[in-house]
Amino acid sequence: MKTLTKLLSLVLLGVMVFGFASCGGGEKPIDYDDPYAEWADNYEELSQHLYDDTLGEFYTAYTAAKAATSVSERYALMAIAEAKLMASAVMLPLSSQGGNYAISKAAPNTVPFALWGNDSYRYHNIVVATTPITAADRTYMKEQYAKFKTGEMSYEGGYEAWAERYLNYKGYTLKDSYTISYSSDPKTWDVLATSRAADSEAIVNTYDGLVEYDCEGNLVPALALSWSVSDDGLVYTFNLRTAGWANSQGQSVGKVTADDFVAGMQHMLDAKGGLEYLVSGIIKNADQYIAGEVGFEQVGVKAIDDKTVEYTLEKPTSFFMTMLGYGVFAPMNRAFYVSKGGKFGSEYDPSADSYVYGKTPEDIAYCGPYTVTNLTAKNTIVFSANPKYWNQNNINMQKIVWLFNDGEDANKAINDLIAGTIDGAGLNATADEVAKTSKISAAADAESWFDAYSYVSSTDATSFMSFYNINRAAYANFDDDSACVSSQSANDKIRTKAALRNVN
Repeated sequence: MKTLTKLLSLVLLGVMVFGFASCGGGEKPIDYDDPYAEWADNYEELSQHLYDDTLGEFYTAYTAAKAATSVSERYALMAIAEAKLMASAVMLPLSSQGGNYAISKAAPNTVPFALWGNDSYRYHNIVVATTPITAADRTYMKEQYAKFKTGEMSYEGGYEAWAERYLNYKGYTLKDSYTISYSSDPKTWDVLATSRAADSEAIVNTYDGLVEYDCEGNLVPALALSWSVSDDGLVYTFNLRTAGWANSQGQSVGKVTADDFVAGMQHMLDAKGGLEYLVSGIIKNADQYIAGEVGFEQVGVKAIDDKTVEYTLEKPTSFFMTMLGYGVFAPMNRAFYVSKGGKFGSEYDPSADSYVYGKTPEDIAYCGPYTVTNLTAKNTIVFSANPKYWNQNNINMQKIVWLFNDGEDANKAINDLIAGTIDGAGLNATADEVAKTSKISAAADAESWFDAYSYVSSTDATSFMSFYNINRAAYANFDDDSACVSSQSANDKIRTKAALRNVN
């Protein structure tokens, strides 16, 4: 079967029913009416038959969706595939992301919301007030945002400009800094060599890609001024704007050129940081380069001249433009990388003593809205406006401050918000009580922070779920005496298998 088949088969094999352990011996079915008895002695073959029977309709629908030539058709067919997956009953959705109480000084919907890529962590155009936004004002702003999305409402400068005007009209004072909590220090500042969210969420504020999403969900130019697609859908050509690279002190270290995207792609494939699979089967010969079968000159990214970069795909990919927000497409200044001990191809060796690229914020070059001006481990990260940024006059935030919160004190975030230390906080059960018992002023009739400012955060398309293992063979870890041993009897195990294999 295809890669997805193998992946889902592994998921079905690897996730334990009822939360029991995943390793160790098991018992074969002895039910001779079992339609799978013929393959009972071959675990992999049996698993394949179970997969085909249980998820075969899903996989057929998913394959058809992937072959769609337009985004609209793909959405429709993916919805059908999703319905087939749900009908299989081997996946149980548990909860969505969001839907919790929160209080914030940030205006709703003023950061990108795309669930893919890293743009949702770009804060340069967020709109932030000096005091929390009331629940009533937030509700009204969300209602107006919905009208922007449907085209019922428009405003010069878009929703972001309207939000600024509305908050000023309502008596709020806007500010040019944004302070939030974070819980994990970046382990590297090289966005091309990591798959850690904690890394990417920080580094995305230090570079621009070719394009990025705005707060209304539009894909807008960033380092690319314009682009075109060949008639066969295989070649994407981007024309670059004039922009520069700076070091952590804000000093110029070169111009952004098409070669920066070529160097970035090669370094990403060399580093194998964990996200190179995103271009697998997408960028021509990317897989073959990783396998050592071709040289990088045969990979589908070329600098036509200093201002023109060209990507060649393996096959038409209707969603290719939406992928450009991932860090794997970030540019990298070749000369700066080499100055930090970086090499390419077979010479790439991040363990070399001379290799320091990405080790600290001083060891990367910046072409985005911010440089990192302070990094104190498990304490503070400060992003300050990059004086060499091509769009420095059009960012709202001159400074972004991250303050470390290890989560040990469940009330730290709400207490820091009330004290004015941070600009927003999600509310857990204990923080709810703090917000409900804290008044917004000393007035006798003052509202609580909860009543005045709390709102329910929006949910998104992210789902958290459980998968059921329909071919469970293990009932205890090999090294467990009793801690994770199933209490099922031999007959219970047979009955459980029979139930889980019943497609009806």
